Amino acid sequence: VPYYQEQYNSENLDDIVIFTSVQTSMLIGLGIISGKLADKYGVRPVYGLGAILYFLGTLLASFAKEFWQVIVTQGFITGMGLGFIYWPGVTVVPMWFSKRRGLATGIAVFGSGIGQLVTGVVLDTLLSNYGTQRALQVLAGYSGVVLLVAFFLLKRREPLKSDAGFCSGWGIFK
Repeated sequence: VPYYQEQYNSENLDDIVIFTSVQTSMLIGLGIISGKLADKYGVRPVYGLGAILYFLGTLLASFAKEFWQVIVTQGFITGMGLGFIYWPGVTVVPMWFSKRRGLATGIAVFGSGIGQLVTGVVLDTLLSNYGTQRALQVLAGYSGVVLLVAFFLLKRREPLKSDAGFCSGWGIFK
């Protein structure tokens, strides 16, 4: 956050952290949409879309000159990417286990958290050594490679649902 305050000449911390709030809201809020899309079209297309959005959002953020551009790129675009990456990646795990599904999902979510922790440490080091623009470009490249590898490893075990329209499957709420 101090790097963003310096980069965009902001003394108000609330202005700076808004993009992380937008990003987190997009990540959590897109769960229902990305889940339905993954049921209908498969996890790879949805995950692939998310990977592209995440890569582009991070890369475009490196060229931001004004803070509103950071909110759009790192907040909305990267957040949408995360929403399309996270949910299909987590929901596919239980399909491969008949026993201990909770444990398997817990390990996957834990791995995601460790990845975010490592990325935060790496990004902090990059920011202090290379500045915001170069750090975000390196993060985009690094993330692009990791997401590409994960894209090819991600596989759905259960068949796609032909009735997976946006409003289908809501009978549980009746």
